[in-house]
Parts: sequence; structure tokens; C-alpha cells
Amino acid sequence: MLHFYPMRPKFVSVFFVIAVIFSSCVHKVKVQPQPGAGEFPADVAVIMQTKCAISGCHNQASYGNADSLLLDNWTHLFQGGNDGAVVIPYSSGYSTLLYYVNTDPSVGYSYQPLMPVSTSNRTIAPLTTAEYNTLATWIKNGAPDALGNIAFAENPDTRQKSYLIHGDCDKIIIVLDSKSGLAMRVIPIGDSANGERGHGIRFSPDGRYAYASLLNYSKLVKIDTRTDKIVASLDLSAAESLYGSSGSNQWADMKISPDGNSLILCDLDGFGCALLINTQTMTVTNGWPSLKSPHAVTANATFDTFFVTAQHGNFLYRLANRYIQPIILDNQPMSTSDLEDPHDIIMSPDYTKLFVTCQNENCIKVVDAHSFVVLDSIPVGAYPQDMAISTTRPYLFVTCMRDPILSGALGSVYVINYNTLQIVKTIKDQFFSPHGVTVDDRDGLFYVASSNYAGLSHHATFCGIPNGWYNAYYINTLQPAFSDKRFSIFSDPYAMDTRFKQ
Repeated sequence: MLHFYPMRPKFVSVFFVIAVIFSSCVHKVKVQPQPGAGEFPADVAVIMQTKCAISGCHNQASYGNADSLLLDNWTHLFQGGNDGAVVIPYSSGYSTLLYYVNTDPSVGYSYQPLMPVSTSNRTIAPLTTAEYNTLATWIKNGAPDALGNIAFAENPDTRQKSYLIHGDCDKIIIVLDSKSGLAMRVIPIGDSANGERGHGIRFSPDGRYAYASLLNYSKLVKIDTRTDKIVASLDLSAAESLYGSSGSNQWADMKISPDGNSLILCDLDGFGCALLINTQTMTVTNGWPSLKSPHAVTANATFDTFFVTAQHGNFLYRLANRYIQPIILDNQPMSTSDLEDPHDIIMSPDYTKLFVTCQNENCIKVVDAHSFVVLDSIPVGAYPQDMAISTTRPYLFVTCMRDPILSGALGSVYVINYNTLQIVKTIKDQFFSPHGVTVDDRDGLFYVASSNYAGLSHHATFCGIPNGWYNAYYINTLQPAFSDKRFSIFSDPYAMDTRFKQ
């Protein structure tokens, strides 16, 4: 029986070896934290390391051929890929990572190619329902790292960001991070039961709040820019009945006062109105009725005189107190027919000139802000739409939505020196129906949103409409920023604005 004693140490050794092997297997699926960055939570790490950050896919050796999307740790995930962000914290429904791993279209969008991708040499099972739900729940809860950190959450009072409001059926505002250019949050707006379209988005001068307007929606929405959440809304129905055509609810562009306490908002109806609103109390304090298709608006330095474009016609409105004065943009009699069709309007930083996009004449009209005389007409590309202005360089940026520039592309951006009124450059890139544009002078960038409306074949999500995208450029060089990425986004990105102007 003594022969059994030598077997005991051998049994212990075998147990020890098995334990080491088991421990080693567990270690392989655990993501090590990057310096100061944390790591994936354990259940998410297992999925990422066994289904995503693998050879030939999104690991260090292969990610350059996989949309440059590196998924080996939490930090790299939030650097995005060639098409921008794939995970937006708190927004599982808008995180495209889930679209590519979803085998069940009944629970969400499903894109091809389905991942992980099997090859002739390697078969990898798709994500199970439990694995998909793990990722979806994690993203819904903010996609935190193992320490609970949420991406883009630091410095909420001072973080520079831009808002991009979507038209058509998206009913969302996408929040862009200025340091990376990535989509970092989603703000749902509107009412999913109605056919409203996002239209206007403006930040208060101090960057504390933003305001959003929609077509076919009776409310003006107020957003706290520290939390990116709606904090108040104003029902405009009663004021619209008093000053405009009851029930139109075509709320378009707006302008906010330098102190942030007031804004003027246009109702783009056949005979609509402009409303002056106290943003502190969210009440209407004044209004101008019976305006022909009022769309865009700007104001003088003291915010007591306003200039509004008549979307269909050859004139602007000048509004002061209760006074309404037309300003003719050509030498023809005042008309509400489609002539100049002024779309957007913006004031020069010194408040001496008005710039107006005339979409039917393919030009920018320059108007003296005091005498109301047309000083110049600057030819630009087809169907000029939105404008944005820089204060660090004398540049006015104009999107021309229908400019036939490149094969497989449509639209351009004109850069005009607003002091000399000369064209600095025409940016010809892979745009398709560019509409929204915004300037980030603080970080030296400007963004252009391609609505891709009825355009290029592209992944479709909401309403089955092809998605759009946005591009970023440096103001100083007018060259692409962020390694020339084209940031894919959802359908019909329409208008943009940036939080801190300087």
C-alpha cells in the first residue's frame, strides 16, 4: 500500500498544471488597461477579444485593412475607424458596431458583411443572442470602461462640440467632439408619431444652451449643452395663431442675441411669421405676421433690428419694433415668384454687410447693412444654401448643394474673403448635396454635412433613406482634417452649429 504514496504528489502536480492552463486561458481574453485609460468590462472584453480583435480583423496586426478600426482595447474603440464612430455612448440604436454583428433584423439594423467574418481557413460563429444583448446593454448604459469611465464625459462645462441636426425621419441631433471629430452623443428630439424634420440648430453665445427647431413640430426645444439633454420646450401653437397661419408649424432658422436672453425664430409658411422669444422664461414677447416664406434671419449688434430672407421671391425683410420693410435684391419690382429665392443670411463680424445665398441665381448678394443697397453679386456654384463665418480668418463658407464637380459627387464649398469679396477657393471633394456648415474657430476647423438626399447608394437606416456624412477641414489651410476621414452618419444631416465661437 505504500505504493500509493508516490502517486499523491503526481496528482497535485497535474492539478496544478490544469489550474495554470485554465488561468492562462482566462488571461488571454482579458484586456489589459492602457496607461490611464482603463479597459473593457470583463463580459465585453471576452466578446471583443474572441470575436472582434482577432487575426485578420480588428487587432493590431490587421486593423489597417479593416476600416482602420482597432478594437483591442476601450481607448482604441473610441478613436473610431475610417468612417467615424462605431459606438455612441448611451445610444445603442445609433451605434453601428451593433449593426454589423446582428443576425436578427427584428431587434435592430443588420449590415453586411456580417461580423465576425469566417474564411476558408477559419470558421468563427456569429455572436449569440446573449453576446449581442451584452454589447447592446453595455452601450445603452454608456459603454463604460472597467473603471466606469464614460468616453467624452470629462470637462462638460468647457468641452468644445458641434451639433448636427437631421432632417427627414431621424429626429435626432448628433453631438460631435471637436478633438476627434467623432460623434459622441445622440439627442432625440421631436415626436416619433409625426412627420417632423429637424431644421434649425443654434448655440447661445456663451455655449451654455442650444435651441432646436423642426418643421411640422409646434415646439422650440432648449438643450443643456453640459449634459446634451433637453431641459425645456416652448409650445409655439398659440403664438403662431396670433402672428401667422394657424397650424403650419414650419419652424426654420433662428438667431440668438449676444447676451443669450432672446432669440428670433422664423415660421417658413406661405405667409408665416417671425417670433421674438425670451429664452430665460421661454415665452414669446413679440412677433411679425404675414411674412412671405420667412426662412433665415440675422440681426444687428443691438438685437433690435432683424433681417429675414423670403425663401420665394427677390427680397428680404427688415424688421424693427413692429415695422416691416422689404429690401429688394435686384432691380425688378418686388415679387413673390421664384426669382432670387434668398435662402440663408449672415452678418459680417463688423455688422456692416449682409451676405445672402440666392439659390435660384447661384450667387451671394452682398447688401450694405445700413443703406440696404446691394453692393455686389458674387457668382458661386449651383444652388447655394447655408453659410458659416470665421472670425480668425476673413472667410465666409458657402455650401453649393447641386454643383456638378466630381464623378460620383455633387456639390462644393465656396470660400469667400468677406473683406475683399473675392473667392479664395472652391473646395471640391466627395460631397453629395452638402447643406449644413459650421465653423469651429477655437480648434481651427470647419465641418461640411453632405445630406446625400436621393444620392449615392449607401447604407440605409431610418426610413430606408441612404445615410449621409460630414467632413472636417482646417480653416488656415482649407485642407482635410482628421486624416481626411469621411464621417458616416445617419440620413439627411441638415444643419450644424458649434458651441464656443472663439
